Amino acid sequence: MIGLTFFTVGLFESLHLLSFPGMPSFLSPSNTQKEIYFWLAARIFGSSYLLIAAFIHPKTRITLVNPPTVATIALLIVGGVSLSIIYFEPYLPKMFIEGEGLTSLKIGLEYLVIAISVAAIFAYRYKTTLDTRSVFYLEIALLLTIFSEFSFTKYTNSRDTYNLIGHIFQVLGFYYIFQALFIQPLFRPYEELRKAKAEATEEFILRKKLEDLNNKLRLLNRLSEEIIANPDMKKRLRLICKNASGLVHCDSSIVAMWDENRDRIFYPYAYNMPKHITEISAPFGDTICTKVIQTGKCLLLTDYSRQPRALKEFVELGVENMAAVPLIVENKTIGALIIFGFHKTKAFSEADLVLLESLANQAALAIEGARLYEQQRYIAQTLQTSFLPSHLTSQKELDIGLSFVSATRAAMIGGDFFDIFNLPDKLVAFFMGDVAGRGITTTAFTAAVKYTLRAFALENSSPSSVLTRTNRTIYRQQDYPFVTLFYAVLDTKTRELRYANAGHTPPIISPKMKEHIKNLHTGDIPLGVEENYQFIEYSSILNPGERVVIFTDGLLDVRRDKETFGEDRVVSNITVYNSLNPQSLTERLIDEAKEFAQGTTIRDDIAIMAIEIIKK
Repeated sequence: MIGLTFFTVGLFESLHLLSFPGMPSFLSPSNTQKEIYFWLAARIFGSSYLLIAAFIHPKTRITLVNPPTVATIALLIVGGVSLSIIYFEPYLPKMFIEGEGLTSLKIGLEYLVIAISVAAIFAYRYKTTLDTRSVFYLEIALLLTIFSEFSFTKYTNSRDTYNLIGHIFQVLGFYYIFQALFIQPLFRPYEELRKAKAEATEEFILRKKLEDLNNKLRLLNRLSEEIIANPDMKKRLRLICKNASGLVHCDSSIVAMWDENRDRIFYPYAYNMPKHITEISAPFGDTICTKVIQTGKCLLLTDYSRQPRALKEFVELGVENMAAVPLIVENKTIGALIIFGFHKTKAFSEADLVLLESLANQAALAIEGARLYEQQRYIAQTLQTSFLPSHLTSQKELDIGLSFVSATRAAMIGGDFFDIFNLPDKLVAFFMGDVAGRGITTTAFTAAVKYTLRAFALENSSPSSVLTRTNRTIYRQQDYPFVTLFYAVLDTKTRELRYANAGHTPPIISPKMKEHIKNLHTGDIPLGVEENYQFIEYSSILNPGERVVIFTDGLLDVRRDKETFGEDRVVSNITVYNSLNPQSLTERLIDEAKEFAQGTTIRDDIAIMAIEIIKK
């Protein structure tokens, strides 16, 4: 359509030029009426074609429209109109009267061109799919056309000022049409490429930022999981400081804690700093982090070394940039998490503070949890240690070995318990049990079970009676866990071993020499499961030199990856080290379990008791 417009307008403009008065005759004498008709034909067809083009999508393909077709249509239109003007010009209405100027018809037709141009402006603004810059150029071109047409309604001869101004506007209008339809399409691919490159760069930067943020969120999530798995205070502090450095890419990090009793700040852990830093402390009011703890607000510094309350130990290390966030637990500030940047490192930003605050929220809870854990563990361990036999029974017929190891994992103290004591008539009672659960409550309940069992044993030494009565007592205690227990009575005169087993790991009978090792009966259900359960009593005669080895399931459950120490290894080690005395044997079994774990956390208490009949 644009090609048709320019070709048609070009032909009419050529005929308009050839028809000026004074030009050689072209098929008919040249005169003012003839050249005005060709002029009006060019203006009307040109503005009409531009209006129609606004409604045609640039990518629309019309099969029959091609260069030869467009040229043919233009020639037919121009030919038909030109022949009518050339041969019927004397019969057409006058457009110009010498001495009077333009006629009303001529002026009316100019206003028609103006009206078509105004319609085209609105069409290009609201209907076209051209790019914004091309539409802008076309609108300027149409406005210039309107000004041009207004000028052409005012002239009185073809050489006056209005006519000149009209032609200037016309030339400018064609220039902007040329810009919109020819120059702009040439530059459009490069402009789109530049825009695409800018968008791609922006998208790449945004993607990198999102990836970085996602990595930091994953780091925070992983830190939460690692903290939960390591309640030990030192391990938690190491995780917090190490992840703080990785989260905001700082040179080093440190945890500052406030000791209210001594009113001092101390530094229990520092990452990427000399070890002596953790040995220093300072009066509460003499440190920069005092403000953070007092106000509970974050702090950013880029001139740490010039601060009046800067610690000389940090200044000597070259600390210049610092960011500190409070560690808050239940609206109480317990300390601060601090990151450092040495000389020539970039200053920390507000965005770094936001990430550090997220970490500090987890860190504060983790530190407080570890503190409470250590406090509870100490109490439970003290209670548990107090339950261990203060001395082993003195029987010249027996050699007794006993070893106990508390769990090394960051977990509560377990419920393992055991005892050995004398009964009348040369009888020796011993037992080993395990209360389900951990912590202070479990430890306290363990004490109740132990002393209940001892009381019943002193009344009636029968293992069946002792377990049955103890079971009934435990069952009647609401909301308490079940208990596994092996209880036995050994007659040192007859070497008869009477025993009952409430779901405990079966003990092993081992001769002194490398002979066949056997297990005692598996036993019955744990204590506290069924109120009126009657436990079965078994008996066995021990030969001189034979020993009974009793242990808790913590020994069997020592892990290395997905493999456990297991009963087979226990039996194998008892066989290998059977020549050792009972105490050395229990210690050797503990050592073997630790070596098997290869540094892996021991998840449960381990108790081992070995009792040997001494040969006479």
